Amino acid sequence: MHPPAENMRVTHLAFDDESHWNTGRYRALGLVTLEAQWQVDIEQAIKENLIKHGITGELKWSKIDRDRDRDAACDLLRTALGLIAQNQLRVDVLICDIEDSRHKVPRRDDLNNLQRLLYRICINVLTRRWPAQAHWAIYADQQSGIDWHDLPLMLSRDLARHHRQQPPQLIESVSSPSIAELRPVTSHATPIVMLADLFAGLAVFSHEHWTAFQEWRQEQRGQRRLPPTQENERLLQLSKRTKMRFSVLDTVLTTCHQLKLDTTLDTCEGLRTRDPACPLNFWFYRPQGAYDKAPQKQKKVNGEGFQRR
Repeated sequence: MHPPAENMRVTHLAFDDESHWNTGRYRALGLVTLEAQWQVDIEQAIKENLIKHGITGELKWSKIDRDRDRDAACDLLRTALGLIAQNQLRVDVLICDIEDSRHKVPRRDDLNNLQRLLYRICINVLTRRWPAQAHWAIYADQQSGIDWHDLPLMLSRDLARHHRQQPPQLIESVSSPSIAELRPVTSHATPIVMLADLFAGLAVFSHEHWTAFQEWRQEQRGQRRLPPTQENERLLQLSKRTKMRFSVLDTVLTTCHQLKLDTTLDTCEGLRTRDPACPLNFWFYRPQGAYDKAPQKQKKVNGEGFQRR
């Protein structure tokens, strides 16, 4: 845990959550960022949405299996997209495919990999998408295996390194982003973390079910691409839970179109964004080269278990 730095007024906030960090082919990290002045209003809007739909606890993507969960998720995501369109909120989702060359390694250390991906998305967003003089508080959904002591030290070090890499004439005149606080939280106590969870879960789901979703969407609009019997048989096999999530994904795409947030969306295989500067950024990670490999656990030594490296 990283305590608030003395005499540093927090100007910007970041909220993080993950989806499927150790299961399935696709993994995602969602990062919601905003100016601190908007926090109270946004949290109040989230709480009012949950009360409206009778949600007494937290709303997570993995728990959308009732009509009221679906309706609450649709309303909440519509609200978030409206805030994004008004530049009061930014959402970045880092999506990974564990079948790629970076992740397809023996004894992959998924927890250590999650920490590195959290570091990567924070460095990218904090240095490229917000003012250089911002003072940040970062709240990440609690994961007991993440090193909450080393992570803020790594982020602070590399934020300073990024500043030193600026052209010499800018180093004196341009501030460096700084971290006033980084600590783990629960989404129940920190409502904006729920948005990070919903967008991350939505991204993973879109890549897992894109073909079936497109067929369902066309059927909902009365458009038939396959022979009726073949299409109906496939659609009838979909669970009620899956169809609920299709409805949420459809709501997001429709709202993005209405708000003109879809101009850089690439939806040929799942949610992706062509221009990372877009305030709704689905970032599908590509390995940077042969050197780019996920962390691995060391082999067992005398039966004492794996060690990280």
